Amino acid sequence: MARKQKYSFTGAGLSKEDIKIAEKSFKDYRKNYNIDDLSDLNLLEELVYREIRQDKLKKNLGLFDEGKIKSKPKNLEKDLDENLQQILTLKEKLGLFNKKEKENPYEYLQELEKKFEKHRKENAGDYSIPCPYCQKMIFLMFNVKNYKAKKHPFFPKGKFITNDYLWKLYREGKLKDTDVAGILQTTTDYIHWLAKHIYKDSDKPSSK
Repeated sequence: MARKQKYSFTGAGLSKEDIKIAEKSFKDYRKNYNIDDLSDLNLLEELVYREIRQDKLKKNLGLFDEGKIKSKPKNLEKDLDENLQQILTLKEKLGLFNKKEKENPYEYLQELEKKFEKHRKENAGDYSIPCPYCQKMIFLMFNVKNYKAKKHPFFPKGKFITNDYLWKLYREGKLKDTDVAGILQTTTDYIHWLAKHIYKDSDKPSSK
């Protein structure tokens, strides 16, 4: 199973308190955007440093606006603008903007394919099961290229297996609880539970 690139966050130029905030932001970015290349990790550390710096510059501007400091630090607004530009540039290089996904769908799909491949390698255990016939471990792979998403006919109520049309026949007395249980491959107790907690028809559904 592939492992994440080892990277030691340094937080150079930050105080101990800021390092904690920056490191958390670094980990969140890395997790949510699946950033793992060493060069990208270096850029990501620079990004979170710039974001911490931007917050400090904004706080200084806020103190001046509130009259808590008498003179505005020299070039404060210019520093804010330049630092923001650096943040935007770094985010663009790291591919963190949704705009890029919309502008070039083909490149976006290619990037998604790479991320799925990476996820599959890092989480191989999630797709490995024993074969029901020979008990040897098998790896599940799927291709949804030509599939259409459609509401599942046997899961209309979330994760509870049932079928609304079957239930209509059952409610009308055209099917017994044993019939519905047989079709859904469950027990009659499960059918009674559905009636009470999901469809809320009756505490004692018909078994005619």
